[in-house]
Amino acid sequence: MAAGRRSGGYVLLSLLLALFVLGLWLQNRLVDMAARIRREHEAQLLVVGDEMALALLGYRNTHSGLFPPTLEDLVTDKSMLPVRHYLRRIRPDPITGKVDWAFVRDQDGRITAVFSPSGLKPFRQDGFDPLHSAFANKHSYSDWKFAPPDPGQQSGSN
Repeated sequence: MAAGRRSGGYVLLSLLLALFVLGLWLQNRLVDMAARIRREHEAQLLVVGDEMALALLGYRNTHSGLFPPTLEDLVTDKSMLPVRHYLRRIRPDPITGKVDWAFVRDQDGRITAVFSPSGLKPFRQDGFDPLHSAFANKHSYSDWKFAPPDPGQQSGSN
């Protein structure tokens, strides 16, 4: 019987060691999965932000250089007939998961750019395409400003 008790202790110790190793492995997998999800959200932020900048450009082009006072004006612009729609809907910020976009406003209070209010540091720090080159080495997603190009920058490109 004494031999049976000793082997039972080894089995329990082996089981505890296996559970510890499994816990470490699961923890690493969860960290990897969270990072992968955040990288996907970061890539999605570039797409959604570009959509918003394009909508701002469309609004500005049809309103003699003026920007919209609200994001809702990009969805339904009743100031002109026929009613215009620069966006189908205001999509959530992929980083926060909410429709809580922050804005850059001009002196008249009109929205000239949008950005995520998130203070998280972006994974991506370099290797951006020319359109997003200003996003290199930024400290937070809130530093990524999505705005249409200045009218002076558009001329000269055909």
